[in-house]
Amino acid sequence: MEIQMGLFALFAFLGLVAVWLIFYFIPVGLWFSALVSGVHISLLQLILMRWRKVPPSIIVSSMIESTKAGLKLDPNELEAHYLAGGNVTNVVHALVSAQKANIMLDFKMATAIDLAGRDVFEAVQMSVNPKVINTPPVAAVAKDGIQLIAKARVTVRNEGATIPAEELPLLFERFHKSDKSRSLDKDGVGLGLYIVKTILEQHKEKINVTSESGVTTFSFSLTTK
Repeated sequence: MEIQMGLFALFAFLGLVAVWLIFYFIPVGLWFSALVSGVHISLLQLILMRWRKVPPSIIVSSMIESTKAGLKLDPNELEAHYLAGGNVTNVVHALVSAQKANIMLDFKMATAIDLAGRDVFEAVQMSVNPKVINTPPVAAVAKDGIQLIAKARVTVRNEGATIPAEELPLLFERFHKSDKSRSLDKDGVGLGLYIVKTILEQHKEKINVTSESGVTTFSFSLTTK
């Protein structure tokens, strides 16, 4: 009798382990969540993700988020980005935010920025809401009652390759880099000049740029009011 009870307990334990393994490698719950959310992904794909050590939950949740936002992403590309060491969740957040803000950002560019070690979602957020530092107005009144308002002119020169004239206006676009060899570096994501231009426009000022004989010059003025 004791042997039978022992065997029953052993088989029950093995049965529970088998059920756990089945639901672990066959994530039916994730598949159903994807199905009701309008995401078309098969159980076989989810099982293969497990074998490749890719968390299906990350891929499914990212697919659901992108689908709800009206974006069409390929689960195979998301999986490849994860295996390359990328942050899939961050990339999808960035793509959704960029779409809502009408920022031109495709999957290839977003993953490239992410793999370069930059926070692509933070970059998009910075593009949408640039950080502006407000300072008190600098003004004075002369003895004759005339108000004096200061106007500062800033000029920055950078030595290097001459930038073609037709490319100069593109320098102030989001995620643009004039040096294509720096497209995947860790020194920036091509938002600096766009943010500067945005801040100046808030102050009703413009920034000018010229590039001649290996010297690129940026200049702008700021008037205190």
